Amino acid sequence: MAEPPPAPGVYPFGRAAGSFYLGGCEDALPAARPLLAYGANASPRALAAKLGPGAVAAALAGTLRGWTAVHSAHVSPYGQVPATLVPAPGAALAVHVLLIADRAPLDATEPNYERVALRDLDLVADRLGRVPEADAYLSRHGPLLVDGAPVAVGALPQGRLRAAVAGR
Repeated sequence: MAEPPPAPGVYPFGRAAGSFYLGGCEDALPAARPLLAYGANASPRALAAKLGPGAVAAALAGTLRGWTAVHSAHVSPYGQVPATLVPAPGAALAVHVLLIADRAPLDATEPNYERVALRDLDLVADRLGRVPEADAYLSRHGPLLVDGAPVAVGALPQGRLRAAVAGR
């Protein structure tokens, strides 16, 4: 599926509008534990670059309820304030559920995150249906707080977010 262009000055990666596949696994999904993708990992271009040549991965569009994406309290190696997930009763978040044959290359690109197992999820994904458990990369720095509250992804320009991280 085509990747829409990123919003100027907001985030350097566009998000896929639906499910996408790397390495020709459209017919036979990789046997792997589900991994939530949001932010750069939901971008076909960024995911392909992180996994490297020959990677096999399915990124299945889904909806995660009870969680939302907010900005993390750090600046990424590419100079942006990236995302993390936080519990948010009543929220519904568009995510991708990744099935990746080899996670090691992706893990190596996430030094500011810890991969954790989330259970009892309200998550539905293309081709999988209900997904009660999945791993997710959660920020080691926690959410960025501005005026005492987490900042929803896209709510503030990146320059203001970087200033808020620097002022912590």
